[in-house]
Amino acid sequence: MLHRRLAAALFLPCVIACSSSDGASGPVGAGGAAGLPDPGGSGGAGGAAGVPSAGVVREAPWPSWVSVWQSPKGIARVGAAFSLAEGASGCKLITTVGSCAVYPGICAFPPERVSAGTLTVQSPVKSVSLEIGKNSVYGEELDTSLFSPGASLTISASGAAFPGFQLVTKAPTRAMILGPKLTPGELLGIPRHQDLEVMFDTDGDDVDFVVISDEQTKTQPVARCTFSAAAGKGRVPAEVLLLLPPGSAHLRGETRVVTDSVAPPVRVDTRLLATKPGGQEYGGPVTLL
Repeated sequence: MLHRRLAAALFLPCVIACSSSDGASGPVGAGGAAGLPDPGGSGGAGGAAGVPSAGVVREAPWPSWVSVWQSPKGIARVGAAFSLAEGASGCKLITTVGSCAVYPGICAFPPERVSAGTLTVQSPVKSVSLEIGKNSVYGEELDTSLFSPGASLTISASGAAFPGFQLVTKAPTRAMILGPKLTPGELLGIPRHQDLEVMFDTDGDDVDFVVISDEQTKTQPVARCTFSAAAGKGRVPAEVLLLLPPGSAHLRGETRVVTDSVAPPVRVDTRLLATKPGGQEYGGPVTLL
């Protein structure tokens, strides 16, 4: 089993631009492919017309966070950063439309990052422990699954400059994106002046649908829409798509569970990427027209 402890600059192959004032890579508004979170949590259970009752993803007030990310391909990543300083890290919210939020793609790590000792993520099937790395950030990648969908997870830190803690959360349940369909070898064109309909099936958790602009602009915006599990469908409004520049982009779907610890204040963001009907990971390039 491949078990890599990676420097932050290598561990963060951000799906959009990410930077901070001290040169360290940071969490991205789309929830970086490295498993690092975008700020905020997903909506809660149940809302009409695909709108979650607990609202949409918003800017995080959390200077310290842990993110656990897993792909159906059998890859898992863990990232974390801790700070004693006040103030939020992450992306500033551009706007919200219904159940969707738009963020710029350039974000920041927490300021004045410190060690929390040994960080451990434990599930019924596997446990992984991390030590602080380059840029005072925790990062590790495994070529195996870290959790089963819906399973209990225990996140703990032994403590150092940042106090130790233990938090119990659960892994997200499975989701399958039924539309828009992404076909290998075919580049889907998405008109930005029309609402984009999204269809899905989920085992219980709300679904996050993400449109990531590939254009290398200053803000390189990202749209994230959170749809109620009970609805089985949702839409990305044209008003949101028009905030993204025309050109190449990526689509992604995922379920996520956000759990907060108050003392010490830590946000834990756990994500499971969605699949296509055949079981393959959902996601791929598109063109915004």
